[in-house]
Amino acid sequence: MALAEDPFSVLTTAAIPFSGGAAGFGRAAEALGDISMAGNEQLLARLMNMVEKAKKAEKNRTKPLLSVPDDVVANALAAAQRALS
Repeated sequence: MALAEDPFSVLTTAAIPFSGGAAGFGRAAEALGDISMAGNEQLLARLMNMVEKAKKAEKNRTKPLLSVPDDVVANALAAAQRALS
């Protein structure tokens, strides 16, 4: 989230090691890689949470259908199929 709020935060953090000359470049690239990996892991965690929430919401939305008799569901599916044809 911090990257979205301040797109230059990665640049600022990565620029600090440049004071070490040529050796600092490797450390800067490494730091930048660590920052982007942390951002990727954070994004992945957010996406996985969103997927879990969506699955739970869908389960709760469709749970009442389990108590509906099978023939009613079959008739509704047949009617939907006819409407699509």
